[in-house]
Amino acid sequence: MLLMMVLVTGLIEGAAILANLAYVLNTTVALCLGAVIFTGTCLAVCGLVRYFWRRSFPATSHGLEK
Repeated sequence: MLLMMVLVTGLIEGAAILANLAYVLNTTVALCLGAVIFTGTCLAVCGLVRYFWRRSFPATSHGLEK
């Protein structure tokens, strides 16, 4: 739970930093950085959910066990 809160806080901070970069740098560069950071964060969250799901429900991880 704490890790998820840290990730959400990181997303908010990253969005604020990118909003400031949009004024300093080119908007296209800021949008590309935002897309990369957003994609990486989504992959990290999906990986964490998958890890905890497999850890909590090992019998249903593959769907083969009965």
